[in-house]
Amino acid sequence: MVVSDVLPGGPGELAGLKVQDIILALNDKPVDSLPLLAFDLSAHAGGEQIKLRILRGSQELLLDVPIVEPPHQLDRLADLANPANSLVEKLGILGIDVDSQIAR
Repeated sequence: MVVSDVLPGGPGELAGLKVQDIILALNDKPVDSLPLLAFDLSAHAGGEQIKLRILRGSQELLLDVPIVEPPHQLDRLADLANPANSLVEKLGILGIDVDSQIAR
């Protein structure tokens, strides 16, 4: 499987993965397709490390890549609440205005 893009600053890039690298194996298990890679990655939790065996040109490399879980959408909402201006004292809650971006 050929890497077509790498998220800048993401765990793959930080581990050394580059565009045009060929992923050969994940934790010594051969990777033959994107669905298989996605399935194998889903078995790992955030914070774990995986080993990717890749081919770069004619050189085989082993990269340690951390698994990072994206934040849940509800967690992102909590980041928007500011106690200084979002506190509804009588209810004991923090509220946020729903704009078009949040509504999606």
